[in-house]
Amino acid sequence: MNHPARFWPRLGRCSRSATSTLLTLALLSPATVFASSGDITAAAVGGIYNYNSLQGREVPPGVANGPSSGDNWESCWGADNTLFVVHDDGRGFGHGVPGIAPYVPGPIKPDQGGIAPNVNHGLCRVDGDPNAATESVRGINLNPGIYSYTLPATYSRDIYEVDGVLFTMGKFGGSVDGAAVNLLRASWLAISFVDLYKVTRHEPYLAYARHIADTTARFQNADGSFPYRVNPKTGAVVEQYSCSAMEFVELVEALEPFGFDAKRALAAHRAVEWLVAYACASNNWKAAYEDIPAQSFYANLSQMACLPLVRYLCRHKDEEPEYLPTAIRLNRWVEDQFVTLGPDDEASPVRVKGPLVFEQFMCWWPMEGHTGHWILALIELHKATGKQIYLDKARAAANAICHEQYENGELSTWGRDYQTGASLSDTNPRRKNWYNANASADLALYKLAVYVRAGKRLNAQEKR
Repeated sequence: MNHPARFWPRLGRCSRSATSTLLTLALLSPATVFASSGDITAAAVGGIYNYNSLQGREVPPGVANGPSSGDNWESCWGADNTLFVVHDDGRGFGHGVPGIAPYVPGPIKPDQGGIAPNVNHGLCRVDGDPNAATESVRGINLNPGIYSYTLPATYSRDIYEVDGVLFTMGKFGGSVDGAAVNLLRASWLAISFVDLYKVTRHEPYLAYARHIADTTARFQNADGSFPYRVNPKTGAVVEQYSCSAMEFVELVEALEPFGFDAKRALAAHRAVEWLVAYACASNNWKAAYEDIPAQSFYANLSQMACLPLVRYLCRHKDEEPEYLPTAIRLNRWVEDQFVTLGPDDEASPVRVKGPLVFEQFMCWWPMEGHTGHWILALIELHKATGKQIYLDKARAAANAICHEQYENGELSTWGRDYQTGASLSDTNPRRKNWYNANASADLALYKLAVYVRAGKRLNAQEKR
């Protein structure tokens, strides 16, 4: 390819520079959006606010040698001059021992040798001034039968505000990511901010989305790719290879109608060039999930990063002659590697009504959300080629999703036996249906219905 793609029609315009350091991607925003403040004030408690405060965890959960007893503070908010706190340390707020101050007995007796009963995700009403000595602040747990300890002495005060909403730094990472974050996932969050701006015209949403795009672009490698896991405090790359660059490209596309930016456009174009030159040629579609540790090449592949590129290449098929053939080939690869066609598929752990899409090698379950991503790619392939087979596949996949729907409206994340309806979620309490996967599938079903309806109207008009 010797010329830039569609991102370059207005190259002469000025760009908007990045406005923050490498510290954060999705929690910190430019100074023009967040105004720094100090501690929680009495006035702030009277408003409606929400912030993460995960830094209070100073002792192991369940060890009664600190004022927090290891409680992990997740969030809190204020309303009507009352402060509420949500926490989860795996044991429950109030994991104290009778006789050790400041244990407060509840209406039910402690169990397990004096230990208060376990409660996860406890909700606590806090009494006292958070700006006073934290030891004087007491919290009453609103979960039935459980009362609380005090707020931790290390209660986080790194607060900043935007439009009456307070935020704090909180804690990054997780059990697998460690101190790192998945760099490109922030782009998805930013796209939602662009959508919010479209309907509200609330400028901070757009500024925040631009900030995330510009911060992400600063991590782009010389070849156009992006790193996978990054330490948000230092900017150090923890794990390099990622083929999920389309998440950033889609964000740049979403921002473009609200002002062309040459630097972002070039970064997005370089990302597409790298994907076509390397990922498409090698099929090294390495999975990028927060709960999967580092893997060697080809040990854990996924279709998730591939399908957005299929959609992009179809939309821009007139810009490069190889775009559409590449999209068709990539979809064929996805179908070969990740699509189960029905109950006779011996590779599937559950006999489903196909076609449905497996998530990744290391989570080999036919999922509604990933099937939804495939449906969106099939719609674009139908638009680009006019071939009925792609629309037929999209309809069949939609029918397979609906076939697995529960009476309460939930869609199945883990697949259901096409005859008995049995699912992994029925026997494993940790495998409940995922709301985000349900939402992705629901969006795809809606877009398919709209697309089919529009096609029928067009056909009816042409016949007149």
